[in-house]
Amino acid sequence: MGLSPVLAGSAFAQMSTEEVDTPSSPQKPQRTVVANSPRTYNQINQPHKYVAGRKRFSIYWTWSYPWEANRDVAELDNRFSTMTEVRRVAWPRYEKPEWSERAFLQGIAGTLELFHLSILRFQNMVSEATGYPVPVYQRIDQAGQRLPLNDQMLSDTDTLLIFGLDHMTTEQEASAEEIEAVRNFLKREARAWSSGHITMSAPPLTCKSVTRNTRITAIP
Repeated sequence: MGLSPVLAGSAFAQMSTEEVDTPSSPQKPQRTVVANSPRTYNQINQPHKYVAGRKRFSIYWTWSYPWEANRDVAELDNRFSTMTEVRRVAWPRYEKPEWSERAFLQGIAGTLELFHLSILRFQNMVSEATGYPVPVYQRIDQAGQRLPLNDQMLSDTDTLLIFGLDHMTTEQEASAEEIEAVRNFLKREARAWSSGHITMSAPPLTCKSVTRNTRITAIP
C-alpha cells in the first residue's frame, strides 16, 4: 500500500543510508484500524521492524498527567480548563449523554482526555497508510508511570510528533540522557516535530525551544 502524497513527502522523516540499503518487504503492510477497535490500557508497545518506504510514527506528550489533572481549579492561571468549563464555553457542543458526568471526566482530566481523543483520526489515517500502529507516549501517564525520551523508544520511530503542552509549574525538564537520545535520533536523519513550546534543559546541556514545524536541535 503506497503512502499518500502528504505522508510520502520529504517534510517528514528521511531514511538513513543503512535504511535505504534495506530491501523492501514483499509482504503488504497489515492495515491497522483505530476507529471502532477495542481500546486497551496498560499495554506495552511492541517494536516494529523497519521496512523501507514505510514510516513508523509516534506521538509524545511532554506533560505530567497527574500533576496537570490535580491542579487547584480555584487558580485561574497556568492550568488547563476543566471539562465543566469547556462545556460552558463550547455550549451546546458537549451537551450530550456521552459527555455527561456519568460517562466522562468533568475535571481537568476530562480536558486532557479531549487531547487524546483529538488524535484518533490521525492515528487511523497514518496506520492505514503505513501499516503500523501509532503509539502514544506520555512523559508521566495517568498512573504516574514515568517515560522519559530514550533510545529504546526512539529506535522504534522514524517520525516523532512532540506535543509540548505541559505547564512550566510542573517542572518537566529534560535530563542529559534525554537530550543525548534526541541527538542520536536526529543523526538517523529522522525528524522530530512539535506543537506548542517545549523547553528541554539539564545543566550543562540545553536544547533549544521548538515550535510547530521546527526541527529539534540539541546544543552544548
